[in-house]
Amino acid sequence: MSHLLEVKDLEVKFALRFGDITAIDGASFTLDKGERLGLVGESGAGKSVTGFSIINLISKPGFISRGSIWFEGNEISKYSDARMRKIRGDRIAMIFQDPMMTLNPVFTIGYQMVETLLAHRNISKSKARAIALEKLKKVHIPSPEERLDQYPHELSGGMRQRVIIAIALL
Repeated sequence: MSHLLEVKDLEVKFALRFGDITAIDGASFTLDKGERLGLVGESGAGKSVTGFSIINLISKPGFISRGSIWFEGNEISKYSDARMRKIRGDRIAMIFQDPMMTLNPVFTIGYQMVETLLAHRNISKSKARAIALEKLKKVHIPSPEERLDQYPHELSGGMRQRVIIAIALL
C-alpha cells in the first residue's frame, strides 16, 4: 500500500546571479490517510518552500533540483502546471500562514469560494454558493451568510484564517 503523500530526498534551490542557493536539502517524509504532519523550524528553515514544492507553486527563480513528490501513488513532481491545477485545491491544499496574502482583496469571500468550486466541479453557481456557506458554518464563522458578501479586509485575522481553512475543505 502506498502512502497518501511521500516526499523523497527533496532538494529545492533558488538560482541567483552569484549561484544557486539550497533552500531544502534532502527532505523526506510520508503521510498516510488520517494522519497529520507538522513542519516545525525556525524562520527561513524551508517550511513554506516545502509546502509550495508539494503543490507545485515554487516561483522562479526557485526549482526542484532533486527528489520526488508522490501523492496517491502518482509522482506529482513531474506533473505539468495544467495537470497539477486539476488536483490543487481539490485533492490537495495548503493553508497559508497569512490569509491576507492568500485571499484576493478585490473579490468577496463568496466569490473566491464559488470560483474555487466551479474550477473543480461541474455544479451551478447557486449550488457552489450553498456549499461555500456550509463550509463557513463548519469552521464556525459567525453570520456566514453575511460574510460571503464581505471582502477580506472586512474580516478579523482569525476569521480570514478560518475562511482559508473553509476553502481548503471545499
